[in-house]
Amino acid sequence: MKIEMIEHLLDIAVQAGAGVLEYSGAGARVRLVLDGSASQAPTLRLDEQALATVAAAPAATGRHVEASMTGVFYRAPGPDQAVFVEVGDRVVEGQVLAIVEAMKMLNPLESPVAGRIAGILASDGQAVEYGMPLFVIEENPA
Repeated sequence: MKIEMIEHLLDIAVQAGAGVLEYSGAGARVRLVLDGSASQAPTLRLDEQALATVAAAPAATGRHVEASMTGVFYRAPGPDQAVFVEVGDRVVEGQVLAIVEAMKMLNPLESPVAGRIAGILASDGQAVEYGMPLFVIEENPA
């Protein structure tokens, strides 16, 4: 693994506000601990697909929508159904953005604000932890 890749992973972790980043793929496995408060900050886990999703998105600014619980992240209500939102979509407060499955329960993740989806930080089927940033929303100007 090249130093540029490690620096890129570090940038992603800092932007996501994670205390720990774990990456596995491309024949490598990396665990970055960013500071001493890692036990309080969420762990960001990436595989090759998730890294490609994050890398393809420009550095989005706006309000982070975080996982409300630990579970599995799903962008669509079912396997052969359309995703709830895409980058660039306009959303209203309370609109369902994704589902987090925990203990066989499907829990909707709703937008806390109206705005535009500026970034999707998790891939479909990815395990997520409480507090992990999943979306970035640029709020509508007042």
